[in-house]
Amino acid sequence: MNIQIIKNADKINTDIVIDNKIIVKETEPSEYENINLLRFYIYNLENNSKTEILPRLRKYDLGTAKSLQVNSKCLFFFNCIPLDDTRTEISVIKYDVAEDEFDTIYMFNDNISSYNTYKRMKMFVVNDYYIIVENEILRTNIRDTYEGYLDFELYLYKVRENEKVEIIDENIVNNGISDIIPIADNLCVVKTGFSLLKDARYNYLEKTEASVEGISFISPSQLVAELLLMKTDIILETIDKTFYTVTIPYVKKEGNYIIYSKVNIETKEEEVVFYNYVDKSVKCCVSKNVTDEKSLTKYNIIKNIPYIRLEREDKTSFYNLLSNKTEMSFPPEEKVMFVTDGFIVTQQRKDSFFTGKTTYTNVYRYPQKNLLHKEKGRFAGCVVSDKKCVYLLTTKSR
Repeated sequence: MNIQIIKNADKINTDIVIDNKIIVKETEPSEYENINLLRFYIYNLENNSKTEILPRLRKYDLGTAKSLQVNSKCLFFFNCIPLDDTRTEISVIKYDVAEDEFDTIYMFNDNISSYNTYKRMKMFVVNDYYIIVENEILRTNIRDTYEGYLDFELYLYKVRENEKVEIIDENIVNNGISDIIPIADNLCVVKTGFSLLKDARYNYLEKTEASVEGISFISPSQLVAELLLMKTDIILETIDKTFYTVTIPYVKKEGNYIIYSKVNIETKEEEVVFYNYVDKSVKCCVSKNVTDEKSLTKYNIIKNIPYIRLEREDKTSFYNLLSNKTEMSFPPEEKVMFVTDGFIVTQQRKDSFFTGKTTYTNVYRYPQKNLLHKEKGRFAGCVVSDKKCVYLLTTKSR
């Protein structure tokens, strides 16, 4: 894997990388209250430049939309055209980054003022034929001390027929879909229920107001088939379930692992679960004094091995859960900024008699901890391209 340095780069955060290009999102106020206007750019790392995607198409932040296809190269935008004082035509646009082509996959009319005021939209694009739509509805708790998106309305949209099928499965309707992550061809992991750790909801919600949270596997095609039958008890391959005193803040997929956290609200203990969906093996790690999202345990998957990142005052170390050994450590003045398969990037401040404090960005090879590159400048980001090239982004040292 090659390392390429991009100097004087803006700070970049992205989840989409195609060859040597990444997608950058910027926001600005729109003509609608509580709704931002979005701009998307293709950032070319080779020449440190960016080009706006569909600049003539106004894109609004009405919610989220994601593909359930593995390695999808598509983005989804929401476009709005006012029809009268209360109704707006909302279009969902699919943009293929690799082919530079776009298409309208869904169009409907709604009251735009309801979005981000008491309603949020979440879409899971199964394929060219079906879209799972979830409207998250704002609800006030029993004590009237907290508002959150805790109620759900869901339907399956049939693209070709332009028809809606109401979703009536009791688990999905009562608890909502937190996320669906594609992990292989025709296989997804589903997180149902909402986290009580967010906004410290455990302080505001009664037991009757909480959701049942679960981590499950399902085939998208099977899910669609059961939704079309309007079943009230869709069969999910559930590997874990919690309620009220234990909550699941997140689920993620890295390598062959499904990683999720379970936090016991009463004991303040967190169990991080690494479920290998290929061989069905499970590794766990327990941490104490976890009270909010900021205190959640940090982890990394390096060369398909689960590690716990232990950040203490005297050092930062990586604990291998397979060998039960600490394999790499860094001094307190060297902060770990980014970890990818086989590389660890750190930022280090050094004192110099002539220049004062200077910041360096270091790249190490795992597991030997060989210093591969040392760059004067602050860490601004790191991107691993589809061509297995690591682009290290830095800004001026001071």
